[in-house]
Amino acid sequence: MHWNLRAFLLPTLLCLAVAACDPGMTIGEKTTGSPRTPMPEGCGLEIHAKETHQLIGESWYDPEVTVTNLGKSSVAIDRIELISEGRTYNLEEWAEKRLDRTIPAHGTKTLKIGFDLNKSAVHEAFKQPAIIRFQYSIANVAKECTLEVVGTN
Repeated sequence: MHWNLRAFLLPTLLCLAVAACDPGMTIGEKTTGSPRTPMPEGCGLEIHAKETHQLIGESWYDPEVTVTNLGKSSVAIDRIELISEGRTYNLEEWAEKRLDRTIPAHGTKTLKIGFDLNKSAVHEAFKQPAIIRFQYSIANVAKECTLEVVGTN
């Protein structure tokens, strides 16, 4: 009886442990092996997102992005959004408050941004490539740059 119980219990516990795990995924810029979406015409920023490693059930995306101003005048970041699966997500309040909006000419800033995916899990939000959209102004002229990010298991 003791061996029969062990033979049954051990595989059962192993299956439960694997099923209870929330596997992870990596979210980051398109890799160099695949074509990167070109920056929109007139984009004066160079944007890079640090890879994040998240559990697939998490409902937020909080990347660290590096933004370089390629122009000769400072820029003011007006808005940052995540566009995924036909939905637009605004910055979370904590990220909005901490955002250092001015980037000097030829300057680089690292920004910690965050999006609440409204109870959508990251594996749903990143089934297809998503876009981080930066709306900014330079000399009171509105401009826009985007960065494509993808999720992989």
